[in-house]
Amino acid sequence: MVSWKRVFFTIFIVATAVFSALIGAAAGGLMVYQNIHNNNPVISQAVSTVSNQNVGQTQNRIITVNNTEVQTAITQTVQNLGPAVVTVVGTIPGQNTFFGETGDSTVSGSGFFISKDGYILTNNHVVEGSQNITIVLSDGSQQPAAIVGTDEYADLAVLKSSGNAPAAASLGNSDELKPGETVIAIGSPLGDFKNTVTVGVISATGRSIDTGSGYQMDNLIQTEAAINQGNSGGPLVNLAGD
Repeated sequence: MVSWKRVFFTIFIVATAVFSALIGAAAGGLMVYQNIHNNNPVISQAVSTVSNQNVGQTQNRIITVNNTEVQTAITQTVQNLGPAVVTVVGTIPGQNTFFGETGDSTVSGSGFFISKDGYILTNNHVVEGSQNITIVLSDGSQQPAAIVGTDEYADLAVLKSSGNAPAAASLGNSDELKPGETVIAIGSPLGDFKNTVTVGVISATGRSIDTGSGYQMDNLIQTEAAINQGNSGGPLVNLAGD
């Protein structure tokens, strides 16, 4: 059986330890408070002053918007050439099949004016087999167009719109292109994103590819500027705007 004296002695020791800890914490906190209060009155006053000043400044503050216009060779080229780029939309008539007549289908690509009187250059595969061709200008307006001529092997087609061109692109000499030269592609990927701009460099010139149709295309330009479905027929432009 535990002696009551031992129990009393144990309780006394624990109470003494707890009391000593509380006294020590209180004394330490008091010393920190006195040190801050005695040594840093200026800081407290400065903080109070700054806070009051900030309140007044907030009430009278005017937000300034920077309207600086950034012009580069790329933005200037896109601004000048953008109105010459069009979206080409064509309708391919339905065909009679074993299961009946199929419905008409719509195809789209890109193109650009090469003359002020409405001649447009695009890819042949954009308009091949199409009827009722319409071009959509950069401002959203539409004009009917007709096929003037095509070259299947060069994959080129020339259209003539019924209206005048808002701008025309000048054709450059591709023989003077150099790998590493900055170029800009403008077109209508997926048919809906008109005048989309991508930028890259000339990766190589003089490339050849097999078309899979019994002939190959030579002297092609390879670029790493993003070209998506619907960009076909759009211009690839150098920084001189050609």
